[in-house]
Amino acid sequence: MHEPKKVAEAFLIESGADFQAARVLFRNGCYARATYLAQQTVEKALKAALALRSIFTTDHSLSPLFSALYAAAFPEMERLVAAVQALERLGARARFPLYHRDDLAIWIPSRELGKRESASALTHCEFVYQNVRSYLVETEGLASFLEEA
Repeated sequence: MHEPKKVAEAFLIESGADFQAARVLFRNGCYARATYLAQQTVEKALKAALALRSIFTTDHSLSPLFSALYAAAFPEMERLVAAVQALERLGARARFPLYHRDDLAIWIPSRELGKRESASALTHCEFVYQNVRSYLVETEGLASFLEEA
């Protein structure tokens, strides 16, 4: 297994790449994909933080664990968790068609998720990403290779 700090840096780098891509996609009207990458940005940022505690998981719902481990580090933890949970709920809905219920129309993310939902997702994403990234870089000494525009 690689050193936890190196794994955390890898997750932070990919989180930053997802964040940048989400913003580009949003500006170009690809709202479902921007929403999905907003969720991925946050998931990878939290996985970076968890990796520093030697926790490596493939789970997508990370808000309870992150909150339990980092409550003292973030004064705005309640707001962070609310933003993360909003994005966790959108995860699969932004990525896959949902078709398992005959009594409902097929959910097609590219048709159903619009500018308003995507803008909200990006607002949540930016708040979480900036807070977690700042903590990881400034407090934990992680390298961040992507500078924000």
